[in-house]
Amino acid sequence: MNGFFKNIHGDPIFLAGLQAHNSSTGTDMLDKAIHAIHLYGGNVLETPIYWYDIEPEMNVYRMDMVKDTIDRCRAANLHLILLWFGTSKNGHPNYVPEYIKLDPMTYRLARSVDGAPLAALTPHCMATLERDALAFEQVMSFLKEYDGQTGTVVAMQIENEMGIGYTDRDYSSLARADYEKPLPSELWDVQLEDCGEVSGANTWRGHFGRHAHEAFCAWYHARYIGTIAERGRKIYPFPALITNVMVGESRFEEPGKCYNAGAAVGRVLDIWKKGAPELDLLCPDIYNPEASAYNRIAGRYARPDNALFVPESPATGEPNSLHAIRAVAEYGAIGICGFGAESALDNDGNL
Repeated sequence: MNGFFKNIHGDPIFLAGLQAHNSSTGTDMLDKAIHAIHLYGGNVLETPIYWYDIEPEMNVYRMDMVKDTIDRCRAANLHLILLWFGTSKNGHPNYVPEYIKLDPMTYRLARSVDGAPLAALTPHCMATLERDALAFEQVMSFLKEYDGQTGTVVAMQIENEMGIGYTDRDYSSLARADYEKPLPSELWDVQLEDCGEVSGANTWRGHFGRHAHEAFCAWYHARYIGTIAERGRKIYPFPALITNVMVGESRFEEPGKCYNAGAAVGRVLDIWKKGAPELDLLCPDIYNPEASAYNRIAGRYARPDNALFVPESPATGEPNSLHAIRAVAEYGAIGICGFGAESALDNDGNL
């Protein structure tokens, strides 16, 4: 895909639209979201699909929600980006199946530095990764069969703002063991700014200095999503594969406090590109109203290997309107969506 959205015929398309609220898929609220997009003059709906609905029991898969969502978008003549709410929704496992939630000995939680469990599944657990990837493969297989000739779904977002809150990295036993391993060779040539004193040793601390924990966390989150992307693409290569990012360019920019640790923030984009090469795009959710902050974020993500797509931004307001123009004119953005489509309507269904 080379980072550009295309229709089923291979023609590039610019995507402008809205994202539905988190719980709208499968309800009448989705029709309101579609109505709002038409009023905006948009051409794409972003809406989630939920792992717990796709796999209500282990190895029992149903695609009713996926089919219904595609059918609604086809009828509305809209492109569709499906958001895979799997292991992570803003870092939390809200949308995983019950069998995952009820078996923390198998599907392991991340832990803070004092060993306390956190509301996040660790990316170091291969059992969780395997189940997530299997479910995603089932979705991609269905898309190939049901949408392969139409291409309504132009992109799949894998996870949602993945990372871990309230800690600078995972300190579970699985993570501690991985941290003691030598630095992956893929990262030997990656340099981060402002690392402080480094020793040059083949360790996370020796190479990345004061950013060692963030680099470590970013690598394993990237590998997690990258593995899911690789397996999904083998099933069905058409949709672009993307992930969205809780941006780090705010406040004092400390992982776990200002944003989820491990997120693909500007500081660690090179690590994410190495860890998840099957992802077409790393996409910042930009809600920052200040022009200086918006420019800094857009400038970091608009790179030769990563075209700028903004999957979440305010759906209203003059600053956001100006930023949308700036994103395209100055940073070559290939798409912009506002969040909360339904909330853009008044009680009579008007903007």
